[in-house]
Amino acid sequence: MSSIPATYPVSINANIIGKPTAPGPVNYAKDWQPMDVIDEDFIGHISQGRAYSAQFVDGYRKTRNFIRCGFVAADFDGGPSLEEALDHAFIRQHASFVHTTASHTAVKHRYRVVFLLDEPVPNAQDFADAQLGIALTMGSDLSVTDGARMFYGSTSAIVHRIGRTLPPDVFAKLRARGRDAREARSPRNGGLLPVDSSRRLAGPELIKLASGVMVRMDEIRRGEKVHCPHHNDGDPSAFVVPSWSRRGGIGIHCSACKATFWLNDAVDDYDFAGFDRMCEEGRASPPVDPFAEGLDRFFPPEPTFEKCQERYLPRVFYKPGITLIKSPKGSGKTQVLVQLLDDIRAGRYMHGIKRKDRPRSILLVGHRQTLLREAAAKLGLHCYLDQPTESEGMRTLAVCLDSLPKYNEPYVARFDGRRPIYERAPPFDLVIIDEVEQVLSHLLSDTLQQRAGIERCFDALLYEVAGAKAVIGLDADLGLVTSHAMRTMRPEDWESRCRIICNAPVVPVVKRTLRLFKRKKALEHELIEAIKKGQRCFVTSNSKKLVDTLHRMILNECGEGVSVRKITRDNSRDAMQVQFVKDIKTEILTVQVLVCSPSLGTGIDITFADGECRIDRVFGFFYSFVNTHTDIDQQLSRVRNPASVDVWIDPGRFNFTSNVDVVMDDLARAYTVKRAVKGRREDGMVEYDRDDPLLLICAHVTAVHRASKNRLLELFCELREANGWSIERVDPNTGSGAYGEAKRMLAEERAQMLLAAETLPDPEFIELDARVTKGAAVTPHERIAHEKNHFERTVGAGLDLELIELNKDGRLIERIVALADVTAHWRRASDVIDHILREAAKPKARLSRMKPPRLIAVLMAAAGLADADGIKPDHIVTIGALSEFVELCRENRTMIEEALSEPSRGDLAENPVRQLNRFLQRIGLKVAPAGSVKVQGMKIRRYALDRKRLETMEMLAKSYRIEEDRREHEKVLVVG
Repeated sequence: MSSIPATYPVSINANIIGKPTAPGPVNYAKDWQPMDVIDEDFIGHISQGRAYSAQFVDGYRKTRNFIRCGFVAADFDGGPSLEEALDHAFIRQHASFVHTTASHTAVKHRYRVVFLLDEPVPNAQDFADAQLGIALTMGSDLSVTDGARMFYGSTSAIVHRIGRTLPPDVFAKLRARGRDAREARSPRNGGLLPVDSSRRLAGPELIKLASGVMVRMDEIRRGEKVHCPHHNDGDPSAFVVPSWSRRGGIGIHCSACKATFWLNDAVDDYDFAGFDRMCEEGRASPPVDPFAEGLDRFFPPEPTFEKCQERYLPRVFYKPGITLIKSPKGSGKTQVLVQLLDDIRAGRYMHGIKRKDRPRSILLVGHRQTLLREAAAKLGLHCYLDQPTESEGMRTLAVCLDSLPKYNEPYVARFDGRRPIYERAPPFDLVIIDEVEQVLSHLLSDTLQQRAGIERCFDALLYEVAGAKAVIGLDADLGLVTSHAMRTMRPEDWESRCRIICNAPVVPVVKRTLRLFKRKKALEHELIEAIKKGQRCFVTSNSKKLVDTLHRMILNECGEGVSVRKITRDNSRDAMQVQFVKDIKTEILTVQVLVCSPSLGTGIDITFADGECRIDRVFGFFYSFVNTHTDIDQQLSRVRNPASVDVWIDPGRFNFTSNVDVVMDDLARAYTVKRAVKGRREDGMVEYDRDDPLLLICAHVTAVHRASKNRLLELFCELREANGWSIERVDPNTGSGAYGEAKRMLAEERAQMLLAAETLPDPEFIELDARVTKGAAVTPHERIAHEKNHFERTVGAGLDLELIELNKDGRLIERIVALADVTAHWRRASDVIDHILREAAKPKARLSRMKPPRLIAVLMAAAGLADADGIKPDHIVTIGALSEFVELCRENRTMIEEALSEPSRGDLAENPVRQLNRFLQRIGLKVAPAGSVKVQGMKIRRYALDRKRLETMEMLAKSYRIEEDRREHEKVLVVG
């Protein structure tokens, strides 16, 4: 009895025959006929030129209509030859057939490998991920990786039957690899971040070491360099990492794959409760294991514990060594410091504190100027922002981390003949680090990098912490990052003289309720209704743009008469805002609504006598992958006892690795700590010092941030519930277009302010520019004046409404400079660009690495938009005419992405105009529709450069070049 042949679910479109040279009257979305076919019938449809795809609801090809699919495919365009593909082990083992495509030639082989599935794929995401996984595995076209991908048949197809199918376990591995690659894209900038792969390694699995020896996975040592088991890894690009979770385990991280593959059931979720857990374990059975691994290694081995659970933190007495204080927000940590410093000034010490251990100088380190000035005033310390005063008493200083190097780096005190004599201020005896977790996180902030730099600031902090008699770190969210830093900077005291004071949250008799809104628009509506009812509201967000728009929306919907104050980075240093924050407990009662971004600063305590409730509503709007769940909790907790709290948090989840070893490798390759990098190996891999203390701390901080952002909403809810809150999830069917209208009005108001801003004389602009560059306080009008004058002086052209619209994302100058560079390439090196294109057209040729301006020039020439004479303003582009451009982009995808730091579009072949416009956007240009023509009954859409935009940008680029030449000439005259 013969067996019944297997069938595979596909859909066929008989209206699409072969690959059209341009879009015709056929609708590419409709008329897809679902059918279950045997392999020979499937080949028959393809050979008749019919297009094929997955099955869709009502035959309408759309990702959300996806039903199922019985195949996946890999496209090869000019890569390995057809003979090489047929000899490929993976294709021989798992492919069903290979067919040439319509553009196949003897010189450039173009073909498709089709893998029929033993089990149909049931959803679009799995299909798309598997397509990407195959492309990465085989080195085939990466653009055919969406959930509704269609494939053209070919009447001239040459079919090679192999007769194999793809089993479920192999499909699962391909899907996982594709998912890893997709998840590695950062939601902030499109860059790649390492992920934890869903692909697992088995204990008995053999792994090839760098030496070439094969070893079982469960016998490999931490840090061992190995060949990645998931790609053809000629030079070892992977290494063994331990899991930092309590369950332990090991994995392999591949720098090329940007993924970590864990052994069996090993997991590596960051333990945010680790510090508290180890405190409890340490109090129950000290000391901690001296050979601890993972995160446990950062907890002090023999600390002393003081545990309490009080509304307000009990009195703390001075002790030499390390003191770590963890106490909830609003529990009086600052007041405890006031009492402690009063004792020190009065000479009141506990029995046994030797005179040599008593402090004679005090340093307070923070990370926000507004907070620091307030804390310095309460503690009686000199704030670095104020004028120094003569004092015969104790030497004191309150300073932000990024300004600390100014106060303790060596300086030339005098000269001995011609030899300079350096001196350095002695370290302070008592170092207090307020909000220590955030101070350490500030090491990686952009502002610190731009000012003193990460290494200078860390060295300055290390000098003070290592040289002090005592260090006190305080934070409501104090955790293992702080303990790790103390281990690095003060190892002896960390080992034997460390005191941990934990004041646990008081569990309320009646739990407070936080309402979590599913939709942002619904919360916007709730906010407006609350204000209209006359309720006093505190509104916070992690987006300055959203704060600006909410402020305008409130004025639009509730009238100009409503009393609203807005605090963002644009005005947080203004004298009026500084005074408002200084007296915020009384000042907030003079307004109905306070809208603020994180610039208001953590640690602000808006509380009233006897815990009185004076703020009716707290509203929070938070986007994902901006800050951590503890940051969000800090922002909401500025008001200590509100009547109600309503929050919207973007529910996005990510899978970026939080393993400290992996993150350290990622940071080293980015040269985050330059001195930790030793150089590059012959294979291009970065060699670095894995024991560098600053690199380790930065890796730990980054790991915590990524782990939090991976599960932002979930971790926030867990934190709130642990602190005695209940979460009510709400989804009211309300909302309006008020936010969009406010956004439009803001843009109009900003344009009018720019047009009205005065042109500043040189001295005034130079002074204002210096203040803006340093981040000093400037008024909104000064900021607008600076923006206008900076643009006009840089470009040499007056700002008008058209240019304001072109500059709405703040990147117009960047595009003008880029266009000037691109046009300079045509003037100086048009023959070089022609040569590059001729070489790239040869079989198996690739573009060499080049800088973005030259690359854009090459890509424009490939699209026919430029030649030796420069830009061709009248050149007509069609999708069919962009074949050379598409081919160039496909074959050089990796180089282009790395050069431009931007991923390519997935629809390059179907709609290359979109990818072309993404490139042109970098120089301020775009192609726009220019009508259509009919050729042999087919409608062909035509595109051309937007003439008005081109004229504007060319004028600006020319003006910029003239200004640049003038500035260079002036420099030469000054030097001369």
